[in-house]
Amino acid sequence: MDNKTENKIAHLGFIETTIERMANNSASIKGWSMGIVAALLGIGIISGENINPYRLILFLCACLITIVMWWLDAFYLYQEKLYRDLYSIIRNIDDDNKIDFSMDARYKTIKGMKGKAVCYFSVLKNRTIIPFYLSQILVYFLFFILPIWIIR
Repeated sequence: MDNKTENKIAHLGFIETTIERMANNSASIKGWSMGIVAALLGIGIISGENINPYRLILFLCACLITIVMWWLDAFYLYQEKLYRDLYSIIRNIDDDNKIDFSMDARYKTIKGMKGKAVCYFSVLKNRTIIPFYLSQILVYFLFFILPIWIIR
């Protein structure tokens, strides 16, 4: 292998490491989110079966935390997709003189390199991410709000 091919392989290795880190961050966010769901449901159980105003506050806090986790997870998935696009672009470069070890995977950069850049909002409403977080909000609703309607 010549030096230029080694440079291309090294650059792709840097990008692979970044992609792996983003995927691990996304998985970590999902784990934290499930832990928070369990903790908030535990707090709801401790608060008792009686209806009190704290259940509504707990529901709103739980929904807010879930939405923030949703946003963070989508952010990491978005970054991962951008780096996958950058990987594809670098992989297809034939002129080794163009390899500059740039890790710039911003939307404008990918789009400017003739890549098809992904939109953040398309990741936010991805079919693999929506059910995970909407199911958490549904569980919160069923646990905190539905009993209030049933008892009244």
